[in-house]
This record gives sequence, C-alpha cells and structure tokens, in this order.
Amino acid sequence: MTQQDSPRAELLSSLLELELGIVWLAHERMRDLLAPHKLAPPHHMILEVLVGKHPTLTRTSDTALSMSDLALGLDIAPASLTAMVDKLEQLGFAKRQPDTSDRRVMRVMATPEGQHAVDTIAEGWRQMHASAYAQFDEEELARHLGALRRLYAHYAANGHTRDGTP
Repeated sequence: MTQQDSPRAELLSSLLELELGIVWLAHERMRDLLAPHKLAPPHHMILEVLVGKHPTLTRTSDTALSMSDLALGLDIAPASLTAMVDKLEQLGFAKRQPDTSDRRVMRVMATPEGQHAVDTIAEGWRQMHASAYAQFDEEELARHLGALRRLYAHYAANGHTRDGTP
C-alpha cells in the first residue's frame, strides 16, 4: 500500500473535496445575500473593510481610508478599485472625500446605507450559519470549533493570513 492509498490519504482527499464544496456553496449563498443590494463579492469585501468588519483586514482608526491604502490592503489594482468604489457610490453605500491635508489623496468611507447593507448581509449569513449548525449538539460544536481553530492557527503560522488573527 502506497502513501497515496493509505486511509489517511483517502480521508484527506475526502476532506479537501468537502471543504472545497462547502466554500463553493457558501460563495453561492453569499451571492444570494448580496443580490438584493446589487452587490458582487468584491464590493461587499470593500464595504466590510470600510465599516471595520472584514475578517482579515483590520483598521487602525475610524478615519476614512485612502484609495491607495484600500487598494494595497485588498490587493486590488487601483483602477479596478476606482470602478468598484464608483458602483458603491452610485448605490449610496460609500462616498469619497478629499484628504484635508493632501489634496492629491482621495479618501473613501461607508455611508450609513453601506453600514446597513453590511449589517443586513451579516444577519442573513448568521441565520444561514445557525441553520447549518442546528443539527449538531454542543459537544460536536465544541470539537468542530477546536479543529477549525487548529487549522486556522496552522494557516496563520504559515503566512496564509494578512494579520494572523483567528
């Protein structure tokens, strides 16, 4: 029996297949949650950063972010970010304002409507998540949480997150 034919290799293969399937299904569910707001996942990601709720990018202050810092933090080309922020402005979810100390710098912030959209989407996600986990008892949830924390720690320790937060 080779290493690839081992029971562990079969389990790892099954885990990978299921994890990718869960990611895909979650992505599709997120699209459903975003559709009423006329948002695509990249727009939502930008809004989450602007309201301080992005899971891996943290803000150090409540000031509006410069377009440059936002593009750098999200690893988005500035021209692409400009188009996405244009759409967020058209929807009333974000607004740009010139920097008070450097007129060459443009800052972007979420509007109250943008904050409301993020909150509404998050509530829909929480409901979907609670429904998915309703089938597990507390012991199963605790074991699952422990396993996910260990996986997260592994990925974070090996440079797979921007700031290493769980």
